[in-house]
Amino acid sequence: MMTSVSSPSFVPWSSPLRMQMVRYMAEHPQCVPGDLVAFSNLAQSTVSEHLKVLREAGIVAGTVDGPARCYCLNEDTLRWLREQVTILTQELEATRRVLLIPLAWW
Repeated sequence: MMTSVSSPSFVPWSSPLRMQMVRYMAEHPQCVPGDLVAFSNLAQSTVSEHLKVLREAGIVAGTVDGPARCYCLNEDTLRWLREQVTILTQELEATRRVLLIPLAWW
């Protein structure tokens, strides 16, 4: 059973560029789209599309201050994702151990 912040999918993580953007934002909190454009060497519109996917997934949050937008990582979503991956990893390891136990009756 899935308990979630908003049941995020793995689609936002499927793009290497979005992964790089998330890493960049982790290293540069409160960055602006112009920073991401300079970092990625992509057009503003392309960066905006990727930010939209990340924002809709709840991975980033944006604030508007006049004409400027500022983005940061949503720590609640990342914490939830980390917990889910940890649980999945533990379950897979437990299943793996069970499957590797030799059958004594063979």
